[in-house]
Amino acid sequence: MNKVLNHENLFRLLGKRTATIKTCFQILASKENEISILEIGASRSFTSGTINTQDFNADPEAWDWGAGCFTAAIKILFPDCKLTSVDPNPEAIKVSKIILRSLGAEASFKQTNSTDFLNKTTDKYDLIYMDHAESGGNDSCAVLHRNDAALILNKNLVKPDGLILIDDIQTAFNKGMYSIPFLEEQGLTHLSKNSYQALFRKD
Repeated sequence: MNKVLNHENLFRLLGKRTATIKTCFQILASKENEISILEIGASRSFTSGTINTQDFNADPEAWDWGAGCFTAAIKILFPDCKLTSVDPNPEAIKVSKIILRSLGAEASFKQTNSTDFLNKTTDKYDLIYMDHAESGGNDSCAVLHRNDAALILNKNLVKPDGLILIDDIQTAFNKGMYSIPFLEEQGLTHLSKNSYQALFRKD
């Protein structure tokens, strides 16, 4: 077994995301039923720090842990979870499928945009991971996350005691710029102050 397929080695590789992912693991590990997870924004590259969808390295140490590589991380932590991954980019889906195949894991992939998927789904999730679109020189990504967060709550897509995890919140025009205050206003518990990711629990 490759050494990365070990919780402690995984947490080391996750770096600045370790605290929030570890909290997710501790909370979800107590669930007695099947864990259902929605990933909005699939893993997009094979190589940490590089946009690379062509050259797959079977050594997990080389994977894109700089971007979190959530698709792999959550399946390492919860091999039997029901994972649905949504992304409009076929290359991102290809990357994620190859990574999961190397772990002997599977997910259900939906090639569509986040808002269309959320409008159509009636499933409920123990964890919704929001890492879609790209933060840039304006707030368009933050607006998308805010609107999608409203859809998630309005449609009651998070199970009782379920989690919402938002990535990349410490940059200019970051993804949680509007969704974080919105979720706080809606009464969700913010579990991750001063972290690279924002983790909320629906009480």
